[in-house]
Amino acid sequence: MLKSASIYKSLSKKAEEEKNVLFDIKGESSLSKLIAVPDQVPYDYMHLVLQGHCKWLLQKFFTTKSSPAYIKELASLQKELLNIKVPHFFNRKPRTLIEINKWKSTEIKLFCFYLAVPLLMRYLPSIYYCHFACYIFAIRMLYEPIEKNNFKYVEEIINNYVKYVGIYFGDYAYDFTIHAHLHLVKQVEQHGPLKSHSQFVFEVNI
Repeated sequence: MLKSASIYKSLSKKAEEEKNVLFDIKGESSLSKLIAVPDQVPYDYMHLVLQGHCKWLLQKFFTTKSSPAYIKELASLQKELLNIKVPHFFNRKPRTLIEINKWKSTEIKLFCFYLAVPLLMRYLPSIYYCHFACYIFAIRMLYEPIEKNNFKYVEEIINNYVKYVGIYFGDYAYDFTIHAHLHLVKQVEQHGPLKSHSQFVFEVNI
């Protein structure tokens, strides 16, 4: 169920009147007097996309041997990765592929946004490669300023991506992280490109 600000307000009022929980809403939050939920509570792409779904995908590719998308030729792929010279403005270079659980957000961003699509072409089975590439292209389009008439195309790509996640990886893959991706296009329409409202700025200052 998509929860707009008006739906939250009506459900909160009804939950309080009936003293019941409606769609996980117990009543009006005190925060609602300060901000409009959910419109003014955007998802942080650093955690949702990079540390969330991207890391999950890379685990399926590099460390989960039972995964249908697991890459057996890791040594060859790793050699190619190490031979790539990354731009000087990247502070981190990706570590070994089997250390994916320890990768920082900047490492995942570098690999997924700039290296993974050409690198994995020869290693991933074609259906998983195309599925992954569509996801990365959609996120990259939302990451930068985007023309309004392209929103519908990105939304279609994400909807199809989410549809096939369960087919390719199993129904267990449908979690809140996947669901939240369905809201990203609307979020970018309201708040601007993903890079303009992420936690990266706070991570740098810690």
